[in-house]
Amino acid sequence: MRLRYGAAAVSLIAVLAVAACTAKHPGAAPSAMPSAPALTGERASAMAAGLSSGREPDVRGVVLLSSGQALDPAAAQQLQAAGPITFDLASFRAVDATHATVTGRFANPPDGTPAVWTFDLAWVGGAWMITDTEPAG
Repeated sequence: MRLRYGAAAVSLIAVLAVAACTAKHPGAAPSAMPSAPALTGERASAMAAGLSSGREPDVRGVVLLSSGQALDPAAAQQLQAAGPITFDLASFRAVDATHATVTGRFANPPDGTPAVWTFDLAWVGGAWMITDTEPAG
């Protein structure tokens, strides 16, 4: 089955997926690292606020991008227009000691774009960061 999305949806998908190409971080084997804590309501709120703020520095504060990675100037505004986003803490699943997934729902996704997404997370510098995303289900 092939999904078709409009131009705004493709742009939003590109914004959300940009970290997938840049989030290559070497790490210790999961057995060598203590497990990261579950995603808290406070961090989920901070990630939602960062994605929905309309400001590039805030988006960069919650999406794991390499320091030189360009971000489309319209990306922050597109995420803001699609928000707010609500993360479902009950959907949080640890993949290993430093990686997890969680679902999030955009309140106002562009036409043709799913509202619910699965977010891949990495525990970096003491906080969960978004590394990739895809439409849920």
